Amino acid sequence: MIDKNVIHKKITDLENDVQELEKLAAMPLADFEASVSLQWTVLHGLQLSIQIILDIGNHLLAELDENDMDTYTEIIQRLGAKGIIPTAFAEKIKPIAGLRNLIVHEYAIINFEQIYNMLKNNLSDFYEFTEYIKKYIG
Repeated sequence: MIDKNVIHKKITDLENDVQELEKLAAMPLADFEASVSLQWTVLHGLQLSIQIILDIGNHLLAELDENDMDTYTEIIQRLGAKGIIPTAFAEKIKPIAGLRNLIVHEYAIINFEQIYNMLKNNLSDFYEFTEYIKKYIG
């Protein structure tokens, strides 16, 4: 059974995290590139936000007996395949699973200009995800 309280708490956490990231999106690229502290803050915020999406997806899919995924990307793909989120949206956001792994495991090869572009242009994807989940769980 879907624990709506858990999902709503995660959605609230995600929205709060993204609001903090939005504050940082106003900084110029040069400031971001020059500050390890800002880079760490943004990366941590993105990592937490992406992990929440994956946790929500895992929870919802487990209730559908869809818990035999080998990768985080599969979680997002199956959310699309099961109609929890639109398949086109799933395809659009599935690279975030790889970004999560990059942040966690291979920090040294991160392209900070790409991270900055995500910060500037893709935070709305997190809100869009929450809207689909809210609609799905009612």
